Amino acid sequence: MYRKKISSISILILFFFVFSIFPMESVHAATSISVPEALTVVPAVPSKVIVDKAGWSVVQLTSSSTSLAIGCNVYRSDAKDGTYALLGKATKANNDYHYKDTNLTAHKNYFYKFAAFNYIGESQKTAAVKVTTKKVIHKPSTPIGLTLNSIVASAGIYKVRIDWTYTYGATSYNVYRSTSERGAFIKIGTSTNGLYIDSNSGAANAMYYYKVSAVNVSGESALSEVIPAKLTATFRAVPTGLSVNSQAAINLSWAIVTGSTGYNVYRAAKVDYAYSKIGTSTNVTYKDTKAAVGVEYLYKVSSIDENGESLKSTEVTGKLADSSVTVLSEAVKDLEYKYESKDKLKLTWDALKNATSYNIYKSLYKDMKYTYVGSTNKNKYVDEKSVDSATYYYKVVAVNAGGESSKVNPLTVGAKVVLKRQMENIDRGINAVKAANGVLVSWRLLGTEAQDLEFDVYRDNVKINSKPIKSSTNYLDAKGTTTSKYYVRTIGGKSKESQSETVTAWENNYKELPIRKPAAGINKAGEIYDYTANDASVADLDGDGKYEIVLNWAPTNAKDNSQAGYTGNTYIDAYKLDGTFMWRIDLGKNIRSGAHYTDIMVYDFDGDGKAELTTRTADGTIDGEGNIIGDEDKDYSNAKGYILDGPEYHTMFEGATGKALDTQAYEPQRGAFATDINEWGDTYGNRGDRFIASVAYLDGKTPSVVMQRGYYTRMAIVAYGFKKGKFVKQWTFDSQFDEVDPNGLKYTEYRGQGNHNVSVGDVDADGMDEIITGAAVINQDGKALYTTKLGHGDAMHFGDLDPTNPGLEIYQVQEEKGSPYGMDIRDAGTGKILFGVKSGIDTGRGLSADIDPNYIGEEIWAIDGAWNSSTGGLYSVKGEKISEGIPSSNFAIWWDGDLQRELLDHNWNGYGGPASPGTISKWDYVNKKSVNILTATGTNSNNGTKGNPCLQADLFGDWREEVIWRTEDSSALRIYATSDVTETKLPTLMHDPIYRLGVAFQNTGYNQPPHTSYYLGSGMKTPPQPNITISRGGTEVKIK
Repeated sequence: MYRKKISSISILILFFFVFSIFPMESVHAATSISVPEALTVVPAVPSKVIVDKAGWSVVQLTSSSTSLAIGCNVYRSDAKDGTYALLGKATKANNDYHYKDTNLTAHKNYFYKFAAFNYIGESQKTAAVKVTTKKVIHKPSTPIGLTLNSIVASAGIYKVRIDWTYTYGATSYNVYRSTSERGAFIKIGTSTNGLYIDSNSGAANAMYYYKVSAVNVSGESALSEVIPAKLTATFRAVPTGLSVNSQAAINLSWAIVTGSTGYNVYRAAKVDYAYSKIGTSTNVTYKDTKAAVGVEYLYKVSSIDENGESLKSTEVTGKLADSSVTVLSEAVKDLEYKYESKDKLKLTWDALKNATSYNIYKSLYKDMKYTYVGSTNKNKYVDEKSVDSATYYYKVVAVNAGGESSKVNPLTVGAKVVLKRQMENIDRGINAVKAANGVLVSWRLLGTEAQDLEFDVYRDNVKINSKPIKSSTNYLDAKGTTTSKYYVRTIGGKSKESQSETVTAWENNYKELPIRKPAAGINKAGEIYDYTANDASVADLDGDGKYEIVLNWAPTNAKDNSQAGYTGNTYIDAYKLDGTFMWRIDLGKNIRSGAHYTDIMVYDFDGDGKAELTTRTADGTIDGEGNIIGDEDKDYSNAKGYILDGPEYHTMFEGATGKALDTQAYEPQRGAFATDINEWGDTYGNRGDRFIASVAYLDGKTPSVVMQRGYYTRMAIVAYGFKKGKFVKQWTFDSQFDEVDPNGLKYTEYRGQGNHNVSVGDVDADGMDEIITGAAVINQDGKALYTTKLGHGDAMHFGDLDPTNPGLEIYQVQEEKGSPYGMDIRDAGTGKILFGVKSGIDTGRGLSADIDPNYIGEEIWAIDGAWNSSTGGLYSVKGEKISEGIPSSNFAIWWDGDLQRELLDHNWNGYGGPASPGTISKWDYVNKKSVNILTATGTNSNNGTKGNPCLQADLFGDWREEVIWRTEDSSALRIYATSDVTETKLPTLMHDPIYRLGVAFQNTGYNQPPHTSYYLGSGMKTPPQPNITISRGGTEVKIK
């Protein structure tokens, strides 16, 4: 560039020139800054302008910085090609320019341009950026779902609690009351949650009627439907004295309930405890005329009054059988089956001469508990609740007046179809990493491809392998350099030959991606906080076949739920794998920051080939296009920094843009969050504000998002599909429900049976996923399956941990000091404990991984003291104690060339100390010690002593895993990949159903490493091809 010396006269002329074209406030600092000699040209035009926020009266924008600029002017117009007026100067922070425009008109188009300036002059203006301010919020819709929760009487005062479903857009609710259903309703109070408690001194047995309206800045909705309440000290009294008399029929009787208008009668077969309502009665007796002979039943009764239905009574047992008649000693013969339709299975058999009827039972396990299906007096039966993707075992038992036959022959009914899961369409994922003796090139074998698919490798357009590569998906190029360019081609096979994209070898064993650190802030208490990159997830957000990274930014004042204090906002960013920034979501001031508040589920929920993101949101959340959810001006934090009031939302965001697609009221709701300690275990926002989320294929074909609230006491879970751009609620599980599981345990027994994490998978081999909360499993239909009752835990691992045990296993550590086990492994389908060790302490860490080839299956271990304890006992999956010493207990990773897993951890340097870089070690099973093989110098681990990376997953290359850590200053992410050769050929782990879901919910609570649905370790067998399809909505294939 041509340069010239600037004289003092020239500088004076320059200053007069600058002040003549710029307002004084735009260059107010000019007189105190000397002009650099090289500054002789105007700056370049800013390359990008981003809309950070578009409210109804405010717009926030960010412009990229440019070389030679000392500032940036902002212009606005009402038309794209209109006259642009100067608004002022943008503020510089983190190398970007930011501007906030206020006092705007709602729902109006504005156009903005930025221009960089220096002492020479102003650059050209950027292209116009259109911003539409938000529409004024409409009045909320009328509240629905009003229920009368309780009436409590004390010293003549009645407390009436009513609940309702949150209304989207409502910031508060007005509650109205009347003494007659059609009378005048008077406002008696307000609420910011979905409940209200009315304390009044009305007369006993008086009737009150309630209605609720929703309110926001635009007004009040219409009043809801009415809900009546009768003031009584015996609210929904439960019947007592239930008894049974079984003769020709089963006759029930119970004590009268004062004030009752009727009773509901429920029945279940004792083998499965599946209660259903069988009738009603207006008196205190009931005759069950439809009970099948020989079946042992359970009965319960509830009362009904003006306030609704009571809980069910204690149960009694009844069975129709004549003890004077000898039961049959024959089994039915020639039992056959035929599927009449998808869910209808017809059973036929030869009739027995002396049988009067037949009872039908079925099970998913041949030698486990059978459930009662039904009874018939014919030699055929149609089961209309069969699932043709599962293998069942049926028993048809012959019956006479004496009861059921003593002999029975089970029938195996094989699955008719295989459910194939909708899975993302990812590309070959070729990667090249500089190794000690060349370049390691690796690529994916997709889950839909044949195991014997062959490949050729090309460097700089020249094939470099002498013969087709068939036994692996990696190749060490001894002549490769960091300037070499590689691609691979498939050879033959049933599918069309294809070529991957071309990639250049990494210069190191990691790739660094620049990221945009949010600006530091000051909270309401005047405390300064900064930001660090935290948990991450991956998915194909834009449909290009490559993963993008979704990153959670945590403020340095993030809190555990047990800690008071204000936090900064939580931000969620999206980046492409080359570091390109895509969008940012600001969860806003009404989502508290901390490990248990925000779960980010990133997945292709609607099957369109592009992933979405869903998480909990609130008033003031800003989507990736700057649109504000709810009321941006509301702040619900209390004096201790907790957020116990105000609406909670659940939003689905578009992956490519971060745009909010659908927002609904969040469920499970808070309930009596801050008033009733029995609801969540405390009233200050600790246990009731702990969230868990996961992705599950509840129908075996398409993904759902599953949201959970609470696990220390009450545990509530809601599942949603996402269809045609809208959430579709599928089911709710709640430990407060008046129900029982198949083993006869009340749902209240599921209180406290959740972990700080979750697992998901098909535990019962029906093709559909169950939710593993920790010590409990919830079936795909939202019904409780079983609980071990071992309580809450901090770590859990799920997969085929023991290949000698049929099915899948769950390894868990327990927090309860009085638990019979501090660590235990169980059969995932039945809950049977296979092996356990009592610790007598809060066992806070435990891990399962194959680290010793001398033992088949994974090894399991747990700490016996502090988080970094080096003792506690290393065991085989069968319970054989290998050593007292243990490896680290945080994460495990498939990294080097063998089938064992390595240990992923960090060099912990304490809170507030130097960075704690990530590490990978290998367990020396001969000398029983860990040997470091990687220290990621310059990185930092996340979440204190947990030491987890941002993410661990099979991101690209062959089946082995990559790991993402943040740099010490959170200016970048580093993706580390192995440079070791492996001779093992496996499909990408991201096409394994359990592993892929494990990556999706890895960021939930206390992060855990993902596991596979098959045993991956020494002595493994070739895994079956995963049942997946790269088609929208999944599919099913008939079994020939």
